[in-house]
Amino acid sequence: YMDKLVGQIAEHIAARSISKNTLIIYSGDNGTPRTVVSQFNGFSVRGGKHSTTEPGTNVPLIMYWPRTIGRKTVVNDLVNFPDFMPTLADVAGIPAPTTYGTLDGVSFYSTLVTGSNPLARSTIYDAFSVDTTTRPFNRWTQNTSYKLYDISNKYSTSGTFVKIEQGKVDGLPIADSVLTPQEKQLKQSFQQILNLYH
Repeated sequence: YMDKLVGQIAEHIAARSISKNTLIIYSGDNGTPRTVVSQFNGFSVRGGKHSTTEPGTNVPLIMYWPRTIGRKTVVNDLVNFPDFMPTLADVAGIPAPTTYGTLDGVSFYSTLVTGSNPLARSTIYDAFSVDTTTRPFNRWTQNTSYKLYDISNKYSTSGTFVKIEQGKVDGLPIADSVLTPQEKQLKQSFQQILNLYH
C-alpha cells in the first residue's frame, strides 16, 4: 500500500511537470519489528525495532529526482538524519540555517548529483532510547565495518566493540586482547568521537 501511495505522489508531480524540480525522499526511522523476518543476500534477517543493532538502525533511504539522480543508482555512503538539513539547503540553493545551534550534519548533495561525495562521512555518532524518562540513551559510534558502544552508560552494551556484517545482527564483542593494531586505533578514534558528545 505504501508503494501505491508513493507512486501516486510521483504521478501527481509528473502530471504537473515539476518532476525535474522536485526531490522525493523516502526513509524509515528504525528497523522493522522483531517478528518480521526478511531475506537478504540468501540469509534471514530478523527485524530490530527498538534495538541499536544494524537491523534496528540501518533503514532504507530512497530518493527520486528525475534528470538529477541516475536510475537504479546505489550508494553505500553513511548518512545520518542530521545530514538532511545541509543537504536540503544545498538542494534549494540556499545557505544552511545558522539559527538552530551547532549543525553537525554533512551534506550529501554531491552524491545526489554526481554519484560520489568527497565529503562523505567515514563515521556516524548515534543515540537512542525507547523511553528517556526511565532509561538513558544508548550511544555509539560506527563506520561501515565496526561499532563502539558507550563505555559509560550502564544501559548500553558497555564498552562493546563489534564487527558489523551487512544485513546481520552485530557480531560478538571483540576483546581488546585480540584486536589488530588497526582495530585498536579505530576503537580509540571512536572513543574520541563519543567523548565529544554529551
